[in-house]
Amino acid sequence: MASLFAIMLGVFIGWLVGWMFEKGHVPEFLKSPIVFSLVILCFTIADEVTHETGLLAVTTMGITLANMKLSSIEDMRHFKENISILLISTIFVMLTASLSLDTLINVLNINIIGFVLLMMFAVRPLSIWLSTIGTDLTWKEKTLIGWIAPRGIVALTVASYFVSLLSEEGYGDAERLMPLTFALVFATVCAHGFSLRLVAHKLDLAVESKPGVLIVGSNEFTIELAKTFEQQNIHVLLVDSSWERLSLARNQGIPFYHGEILAEQTEYSLDMTPYEYMVCATELDSYNALVCTNFVPTIGRNNLYQISLNQHQSEDVGELVHTIGGRILFEPPTCLYDLRKLVNSGYVLRKTKLSEQFTFHDYLTNRDDTSILLYIVKSTGEIRFFTTDYDQSGEAGDVVVTLMAPSKEFRKIKEKVDEQNNNRE
Repeated sequence: MASLFAIMLGVFIGWLVGWMFEKGHVPEFLKSPIVFSLVILCFTIADEVTHETGLLAVTTMGITLANMKLSSIEDMRHFKENISILLISTIFVMLTASLSLDTLINVLNINIIGFVLLMMFAVRPLSIWLSTIGTDLTWKEKTLIGWIAPRGIVALTVASYFVSLLSEEGYGDAERLMPLTFALVFATVCAHGFSLRLVAHKLDLAVESKPGVLIVGSNEFTIELAKTFEQQNIHVLLVDSSWERLSLARNQGIPFYHGEILAEQTEYSLDMTPYEYMVCATELDSYNALVCTNFVPTIGRNNLYQISLNQHQSEDVGELVHTIGGRILFEPPTCLYDLRKLVNSGYVLRKTKLSEQFTFHDYLTNRDDTSILLYIVKSTGEIRFFTTDYDQSGEAGDVVVTLMAPSKEFRKIKEKVDEQNNNRE
């Protein structure tokens, strides 16, 4: 009965919150605080009726809210992520502050050390190998999963709770549970955290490629831009909701994804892991800004870029760029219409590697005045786009990509051929 009451309470409060939001009874700036307050209220009421049913009540409340498909659910999700980090950090401080010096000394007990080693090198790997029997995982993948198992806040919290319960029941050895758990958490976090990259490399499971670029909008310019990334072994993906606009990309073998980047289904069907940069280059300025703003929490504003449709912007619009949308490309800033026109007229994207003899300053001095600086690939693999709000600099080993006139390109090729002929003579 207690569990049934907790479920009904969670459903009711969840429905009540959703109803108030849909009817506009709660202003936007109060939605997150009100949800947070009602979560505490729901938990307290259920827990007062029957101990340990509060978690069931708030879980049911969350499920109810999630299935009501509220328009402001994303804002609350960001609030939840921020407050979760704050609360988890606070719990870590509170739990570790309760550890006495004797407890920390007990961590060095030979029995506790033996238990930790047994958990890390026997129990965890054996449980993984047994539970993955019949799956398509390779032995390398099973080995990596069996090794990586860091314990954290859940283990410490549960251990702290059971210590108090066992102590009340008169178990004298209950106090040993806390240093045991603390030793396991500390050992697994340090060992697995510092060794993950090394073990993954040894098992050939690490991703070696450079950070990738996700380009929203398929057109003549973005296809040529995607080619330069592919030529440098950088992951690139063109995203567009139109098969017609993607036809040229498909014909030229450019990786693409057909779908709406803002659709909820895209979150499940498109793996965003390889891509650390996003370039929005569709024919709608407002859509580009919307996409960039939507992906700020995921990618970060510094790695979100958009190509403007207009060559000149009013001062009012320019001020909005800092809070809405992505950073404006390139140097000098060029609108999408002009970029497509230049590519169609024969302009090419040229890559130039800097060296000690040919510096970035030399490159800027010798480049054609009509050329457009696009981006720099650093020797570390980092990509730095030329934008209107930041001056880039290049070093030896960096690759500069520029959109330049075909005559300039032909002259470069001719000079290179002449140099090769002279070397042969």
